[in-house]
Amino acid sequence: MGDGVGALRVGEFSTGKAHERVTAWEPGRKLAFTVVKQPAMTEEISPCRRVHATHLNGYFQTRDTSFEIEKRPGGVTRLIARASHVLRLDPALYWEPMARRAIHENVTRVLSSMKVKAEAVQPRSLPDR
Repeated sequence: MGDGVGALRVGEFSTGKAHERVTAWEPGRKLAFTVVKQPAMTEEISPCRRVHATHLNGYFQTRDTSFEIEKRPGGVTRLIARASHVLRLDPALYWEPMARRAIHENVTRVLSSMKVKAEAVQPRSLPDR
């Protein structure tokens, strides 16, 4: 919905749709966005599908995410992914390791999917900076 900075994106995930607002956009180089609305996070790691744990609403949120492509010597490309999250569940010492594990598994899934898609297309060179 729109183009460039300020545009709204909809991310399709196995748990539902995430609504995102683009905060930085440099075609072929960088995409950054803020998550405005996200689907339930617990379904990804739960053995039970479609369980809506209302007591967890708003306690774990993804906020800002960015992907940046960096051209490296020797024709190598580096992908830099960053994300910030908010955990509001006590006791944090108990929940934080599980939240970190869930984040790690999700990032691994996303980056693996991106790798498969990127390697399936013909390479094209990035403009020099």
